[in-house]
Amino acid sequence: MKGYGSIPAGLRPWTSPEGEVRYYVNDWFVRVKDVLDIYVKEEWNAPPMEKIKRAKVWFDSEGKVHVDRLKDELTREIIANNVIRSFS
Repeated sequence: MKGYGSIPAGLRPWTSPEGEVRYYVNDWFVRVKDVLDIYVKEEWNAPPMEKIKRAKVWFDSEGKVHVDRLKDELTREIIANNVIRSFS
């Protein structure tokens, strides 16, 4: 979970039945595809791109980015760092 510090402009809130507010980044794959292409080609144990595409990326109300539906910790970190960078 990496921090951005605030919610990027243009993201709409979604509230769970329990009251948790999430701001989903629906275009996250487009934002980080170039980096992921290189990672998948060069890292022998990287998950396949089909699995990576299933991830859900969202910001919490404190501006921290989360990557769900993906087990590989390194891939989650790469996605989180590059999503934050794409909003900077």
